[in-house]
Amino acid sequence: EGVSVGSGRTYSNIADASKSYREAQSACRYGLYLEEEGWTKYEDIVQSGDLPDGLTEWEELFVFYIRTCDTKGVQQQLERFKLSLNAKKLEKRLLELEILKLVYLGWEAAKEAGVDMSRIMLDDQLPHVQLRHLHTLDEYVNWFCSHIERIMQFMIETRQRMKHTAVDKALSYMAANYNKDISLKEVAEYVGMNATYFSLLFKETKGLSYIKYLTRMRMEQAKTLLQDGLLINDVSERV
Repeated sequence: EGVSVGSGRTYSNIADASKSYREAQSACRYGLYLEEEGWTKYEDIVQSGDLPDGLTEWEELFVFYIRTCDTKGVQQQLERFKLSLNAKKLEKRLLELEILKLVYLGWEAAKEAGVDMSRIMLDDQLPHVQLRHLHTLDEYVNWFCSHIERIMQFMIETRQRMKHTAVDKALSYMAANYNKDISLKEVAEYVGMNATYFSLLFKETKGLSYIKYLTRMRMEQAKTLLQDGLLINDVSERV
């Protein structure tokens, strides 16, 4: 069987070694999910501006589960979050900041999935305004869990509604351009999606990662051309 390896970005300061290690873990996590053998780079799965720098391992895993619509994984992270808050005993302001950071990470995942953000809000108040009306830790936790569950609900609904249309459009583009050097980012932009989210959606819909599907498409076309009598050199130029 093949091996999946993840790598983080290279930093000049040795103090950033732990950051590179966490990025490598994140890259490996996505590589395994996409069943990519070989080397998965952090830069390939996280675009510039995709997520803020400095996320903890827990936060990256939280975003990963939301992006992949893994309800069980999100619930596990929420339970860990509850235990963490009980142990930290944060003052009100710090508690709100920690919750808001996670809420906005969830929003970013929802926006890249094409969710209508107006549907996520129960009223016209932004999260930081809603949090001002809460007092106890239980109220904060219940509000946060309810908000994340609502994000997941609309993520799953939007994913089901959009995935076939987006992937069908991508497949048409790939069929017309398979003989060119078409990247995942190029195809994602063609269908109007974030590259990371598109790669997850493609894998869920077709059962293969983008690169594996493209490779199979090229191999099938090469087989057809060889059966039609073309020489190997001619086939290699066309595929």
